[in-house]
Order: sequence, then C-alpha cells, then structure tokens
Amino acid sequence: HRIAEKEALKITREEVDERIRQQAEQYNVPVEKLRKDLEENDRLDGVAEEVLLGKTLDFLKANVSVQPAAQSSSGSASSE
Repeated sequence: HRIAEKEALKITREEVDERIRQQAEQYNVPVEKLRKDLEENDRLDGVAEEVLLGKTLDFLKANVSVQPAAQSSSGSASSE
C-alpha cells in the first residue's frame, strides 16, 4: 500500500467491474450473481485490493531498472 499511496495510484469502479467480469467468466457464473455474492460477504474490497496490487506491480515493472550486483574484489566470501 505504501508504494500505491506514494505514487498516488488509484483504481476506478470500472477497473473493479472489469476484474469482477473476468472472475465471473473464469468461474462460469453470471456477473450479477458474483457481484451480489461479493457484496453480501464483504469481499468487494478484496477485489479492489487485487486490482490495486496489480496496478502497483505494473507500475514497478515499468519503473524499476535492475542492475547487476557489484562483485567483491576477492571474488568470493572467505570463511574463517
């Protein structure tokens, strides 16, 4: 959550609706039934969290560069 907050990543109702549509298709249930079940079981926030997590991971993939670790001058750690 800290990264999402720091970078002001937000999710929209449309993104949550799309995730619900995807899950309904995956489980072969009507979208309306899945949404109703999620609402009745207080799990709609969980779907929103999934969407935010996905958005945060996409942000990190797009903005993080990986550099090789520096090697020590001895080449390997020695045990004493």
